[in-house]
Amino acid sequence: MLTESPKRLNFVYKSWLDATKDRDFVRIDVQAWLSRFAEHFEADYVCRAWLEAKGEPEVVREPAIRWLRIYHEKEEAVFVTKFLARLPDLPFQAVLDILTWCRIHVKNPDVLWRLTGAANHIMHAETATDFCHTCETIIAHYTVQPHIDEESANQLDVIISYLIGISLRAPVLNNTVDSLFVLWLRHPGSYSEKKAPFYGVQRKSYLQRVVLLLKGQKLNMITDRDVLIRFIHWVNLWRPEKKAQLRGIINHLRNDFPDPDLWDLVMY
Repeated sequence: MLTESPKRLNFVYKSWLDATKDRDFVRIDVQAWLSRFAEHFEADYVCRAWLEAKGEPEVVREPAIRWLRIYHEKEEAVFVTKFLARLPDLPFQAVLDILTWCRIHVKNPDVLWRLTGAANHIMHAETATDFCHTCETIIAHYTVQPHIDEESANQLDVIISYLIGISLRAPVLNNTVDSLFVLWLRHPGSYSEKKAPFYGVQRKSYLQRVVLLLKGQKLNMITDRDVLIRFIHWVNLWRPEKKAQLRGIINHLRNDFPDPDLWDLVMY
């Protein structure tokens, strides 16, 4: 059957999986086809059909990585980037390909989810730099929007948390991360008081960064006071055990930047 055209075989395998969800009958053929034709554009459809039929991810992992290397600039890579970003232990180049897709397709509604997925794979200096560059593009896009939906705003809060963590491991990125944090912090849609943030975002490094921004005069207690009030209200939504870790930082802020009405918004 492999002697038939890739388009013909793609149609056969995709149609079978879509109609029957019977993976066992075509597993060996699909593996053989993808091993040979992973670089063909139509391989995306076979990968998608296999996964939508609840097939094992490892069957399409390597073909999807090969496919993305070629088609990472195309918007049609939205499904493959979603699949790969969720996997552990992605190769270095695959992470860069996902980030490239995010930068090119910044307006795609899935881009924030793709970026937070890719963030779990930022382990090296080059991927950290590329991740920062990608965040610059995406945050610049969102911060000029007059309104940001709640889900996107929450995702941007998460992305800033990742950026702060990355800059602790790669101090060369500090200035870029500071600029992005301040840019997002000053957007009225940031750090909503409507619901508590994701537990993993509730890190004291977030507030430690505010201390550094105030000391470095990148934030101003007067001109940014409303911004800081919104942020501290957001911090007050954290879990009690997470807020307890902030006592020393809050006391430091009280001493160095006196404003009881602001810092006392965090209640233990």
